[in-house]
Parts: sequence; C-alpha cells; structure tokens
Amino acid sequence: MKNKLFQLLVIFISICIIWVLHYWKDSEELKKSYSIGLHLYEKGDIGKAERQFLGIQKKRKGFMETNFYLGKINYYNKNYQKSYELFKSFWEENPNHLISLEWLIKSAFILKINSFELNQYCNLYLNQNPHNPEILYLYGLVHESEGKYDLAITHYEKAIQTSNSMLLSLNRLNTIYRKSGLSDQNQELESIIKALKKWKFKKEGDNS
Repeated sequence: MKNKLFQLLVIFISICIIWVLHYWKDSEELKKSYSIGLHLYEKGDIGKAERQFLGIQKKRKGFMETNFYLGKINYYNKNYQKSYELFKSFWEENPNHLISLEWLIKSAFILKINSFELNQYCNLYLNQNPHNPEILYLYGLVHESEGKYDLAITHYEKAIQTSNSMLLSLNRLNTIYRKSGLSDQNQELESIIKALKKWKFKKEGDNS
C-alpha cells in the first residue's frame, strides 16, 4: 500500500514538473512573439503587429499587454466597439494602468457610452492625473452634452490652464510656418495665439 502511494506521488510530482517546464518554455516563446509584435507596432506595421498579437492571444489570453495593444490597433482602424471591449477588459485586470483607462475613455466617448459610465471613468482618471488636457476637454464635452455648462466651462478652462506650454509651442510653430513661407497656416495660428493671449489676460485680470 505504501509503495503504491509512493508511486502515485512520484507520478504526480513528475507530471507537475513536466507541466511547469512546458509552461515556462511556452512563456519564453510567447515573450519572444510579444517582443516581435511590439517591434512591428512601434515600426508602424500595424497589420503584422495585429496578427502577431492575435497569435499570442490564441495561445494565452491576456498575456502581458497584448489586449492593450490590440485595443490601440482596433482604435486606429476605427473599430471602436472592439477597442472599447479590449481596453475595458485590460483595465479591469490592471486597474493601475492609467494609460489604458485614458484609451478606454476615448473609445467610450466615440461610442457615446452612457454618460454615467463615462463620468465614472473620467473621475477615476482625473483623481489620479488631474492635468491631462485631453481628458479634461473630453469631460467638458460630456458635461456640455448633459447641459451642465458650469462644469463644462470649468473643465475647458482647466484643459487650457494645464497646457502651459501651448502658447510657447504655438509661437514656435508659427515661426516655422512664417520662415517656410506657409502664409495661410501662419495667419490661422496668429489668430489662435491672439485669442488665447486675450483669454489668458482676461482670466488673470479676473483672478487678481
């Protein structure tokens, strides 16, 4: 009886060791495939990157950040429903991954997901990063669509205020346009810069 139990124990341990070795080998191969997928994505070869990530997905769902990159690829391909589902799935498994929440908000906004859900996402994001002008702007649009114009104004103003480098960047861009002889773009930017400076001056006067 003891010998039989010992034999069964040896068989069980052997199976466990084989499974662990196989899993480890499989993981190493998936990591290589994942690196290739990332390289293709960063190179801009979206089609091949998608096929690479989908191949990984078939072997092991949710491997590393596969869902996140598939979400971005679907977003760029304007498959917003799919990108929303992938970002949501990835973010729910990785709630501290703030960038995936940002992309989830973008997808949800385009799909016009119910405002209660979108409000929750925006609040969660801005509680962790209150200085993202794009999310502040989108949240302003959400409030505006709900008729909450006071909150919309607040978020639009914050979006502009957090873009401290906006005027500097616009000025540099304007200089390049002028030097390049792109007069139409130069005139358009000059009107935007004047409007922003006027708004900023007014706000500073109101707050003094």
